[in-house]
Amino acid sequence: MAEDERMEILKKLEKGEISAARAEEMLEALDAGVDVEPPEAKVEGKVITDITEWSPDGPISELRLSSFVGDVVARAGEQTLVVATVKARAKNAADAKNLFDKVELTFDEKDGKAHVKADMTKSILDLFRGAKVWVDFDVTVPADVPFVASYGTGKLATEGIARVGANGGNGKVETDAAYVDVNLGNGKLLSRGARELDVNGGNLKVFVDEADALEKFRLNVGNGAVDLKQTRLPENADYAFNFGNGKVSAEFGRKPTACLIKIESLAGKLDTDIPFDKKGTTMIYADGEAKANVKINAAHSKVEIKVKEDK
Repeated sequence: MAEDERMEILKKLEKGEISAARAEEMLEALDAGVDVEPPEAKVEGKVITDITEWSPDGPISELRLSSFVGDVVARAGEQTLVVATVKARAKNAADAKNLFDKVELTFDEKDGKAHVKADMTKSILDLFRGAKVWVDFDVTVPADVPFVASYGTGKLATEGIARVGANGGNGKVETDAAYVDVNLGNGKLLSRGARELDVNGGNLKVFVDEADALEKFRLNVGNGAVDLKQTRLPENADYAFNFGNGKVSAEFGRKPTACLIKIESLAGKLDTDIPFDKKGTTMIYADGEAKANVKINAAHSKVEIKVKEDK
């Protein structure tokens, strides 16, 4: 079934029905197990918007955002500002207003903690009929204020915020936060420059770049892939990857030292530039006194570890 969908996407690209960028997005969604065609692409009408802005009365120590369908963009700034854009695909303004009325926006602030919520329970059936309504958020928050977004499906992108959390059913998360906590049913995480990653999900692809400072990495997924790029393995690195079925691709600028890398897999394949000892279903690479630890556990695994020595 997935292969048939892939061929259909490529046919649309060849016929000029979709752009190369859209084809790439659809193929990535297919690989990640998320909906290839968003509901709004299948209905008629134009997109009509209604915008609401909100700021807390004073400084806050945390900002939480809850929604069902829509994208979230969050960036660091001096003051907290939330811009909620309710979007409806409808034939006219009257139909759009009916959809807007089914979305309830609330902005709560208590004990210095803020919670922004888009309640869409009244509009749930409209997501699957001839109309569609969703909410996109544009958020500005001080860099040291933790930001957590919870949603059913959508994209989350953050920039300059130190601590970021994401809880979703399906989606894509892209962040440069130092501390990241992600729980997704299906989707993709792109992390840049993280110090700590805690990732849980069903079917996830995780890409980690600029990872020289990545000290702690916890991954627990049913099926997934990790692509890790870093010049060196940090001295105090503590990584634990747990898969049902998984793939780990790690690229280092120089050979890992003072470390223990342990792979436990019932069935797997290892492609590596460093020497591993195999004992039954366990493969071990040990160098000196182990200060850094990397553990990979999977029923079925494919592990690739490459070293590109510094020139």
